[in-house]
Amino acid sequence: MSTPLDYGTIRAELLRAVQECWKKRGDGLNQQDNVLREAVKSLDIKDEKGPEALALLAQWHDLFRGGYLSWGRDLTGSHSDNYSQLTDASPPWFHLTEQGEVALQNFSRDPANPKGYLADLNQKAAPSSVSMSYIQEALVAYNSSCHKATAVMVGVATESLILEIRDTLVQRILSLGRTPNKKLSHWMVKNVLEAIEKEIEPKKGSMLRPLSESYPRFWISFNEQIRIARNDAGHPTSIGLIDQRTAHALLLIFPALAEMAKDLQSWIQTRFS
Repeated sequence: MSTPLDYGTIRAELLRAVQECWKKRGDGLNQQDNVLREAVKSLDIKDEKGPEALALLAQWHDLFRGGYLSWGRDLTGSHSDNYSQLTDASPPWFHLTEQGEVALQNFSRDPANPKGYLADLNQKAAPSSVSMSYIQEALVAYNSSCHKATAVMVGVATESLILEIRDTLVQRILSLGRTPNKKLSHWMVKNVLEAIEKEIEPKKGSMLRPLSESYPRFWISFNEQIRIARNDAGHPTSIGLIDQRTAHALLLIFPALAEMAKDLQSWIQTRFS
């Protein structure tokens, strides 16, 4: 008995099918039936009325709801007096929005493709189950156009990374017979981050590449960008919007930050003294 198709697999194959049709759009292939036919073939869906077929249709329409696709190819024929005539501005023609074009540039690991994004994240950093749970929630929020919620979830996932580094650093300091800075156990993650940086800064000369290059350039800036967006989204007095581009950027930053956090923990365990 075959394993039922999951949401992530269906969405990834749909995006791949869209990409293939969009590459050949000069041949007039950017029509709904072409994408669905290609997706049905690649997913090996046998029952055209079964639950997997319905799940495929749901995911197809979700790409429109999420702002990746829009109906119509252009305005050709849209001013015809014959309203029964199929025009290029109508379904089944579709086009990629600006957001959709950005997503397809690296769709195998774009947040629009949660399965591919998580696979890339696991390959780069293999975050803890705590961090991963928040990132999974962030992807659900992002693809539901809940961008404030996305910023908060990415922020919490980042805080989890910081606390894991703190725990590793405290263990290492104790093993060296020293007393950890009290700020490392502060309840505010911002203060913990500052205490970590204070411990690391005098020792960073022992870092190996690429950590020695990435840490001074990106560690603080990535954390600050995520922290500021998280505070803007989560502060109860804020009514400002977190737009799609900001939420997208935060999710793209996180894998690089998680990979750096993994390298920092390894360095602390083996070379920090």
